[in-house]
Amino acid sequence: MMPDELTVLQGREVEVVYEGILYRGRLVGADEADLYLVTTAGSFTLPLANISAVRAAA
Repeated sequence: MMPDELTVLQGREVEVVYEGILYRGRLVGADEADLYLVTTAGSFTLPLANISAVRAAA
């Protein structure tokens, strides 16, 4: 998934599958290399290369 595709989800609650682990939180944004996520456990910077799915949270 490219950063441009993530702009529609920016600021929304999302589910991110990273290396087989499901993260839920608010998508702050993304750049060429990383996705930025804020969860109840804290802030995460996840490399886009290891993300298998990003979707709006149900």
